[in-house]
Amino acid sequence: MQCGNKRVGLVLDSTITAFLMMGNLAAGLKSHAVTLFEVGKLADEVLDNFLTELDTVSDTSEGEAQRYFDHAITLRETIRFFRYNTKCFVNGSDGGLDLLRCERLESLDQGTRSRVRVKVRSTSFSSSLSPSSASASSSR
Repeated sequence: MQCGNKRVGLVLDSTITAFLMMGNLAAGLKSHAVTLFEVGKLADEVLDNFLTELDTVSDTSEGEAQRYFDHAITLRETIRFFRYNTKCFVNGSDGGLDLLRCERLESLDQGTRSRVRVKVRSTSFSSSLSPSSASASSSR
């Protein structure tokens, strides 16, 4: 396997995917969220468009909706951090970033999961981003 095929993987849970499906965040986010939910992955090649859609998310909202906006903005900044911060590039990586939905990975049958693990081993770095629960937030 060539070194240029390695990518950084950012593992997301379905909660963030559900937040992105909210129609009031940005209309274009729904299609990306559906792809992430159904396929389980958003490849680096579509992240420029995804970031453009995330850029349209407002910084402020009212009430409980603010939580959805905050997570979208945090996701946008996290993607930018990993994609554009050259200090985060991992040796052997092509500099790309793939978003992976953890529940989709977990739902694969054993044979497929084994094949994915081989591919994941070629990932230079993996990180996880998910909303904290209310109980975790209240213990701070």
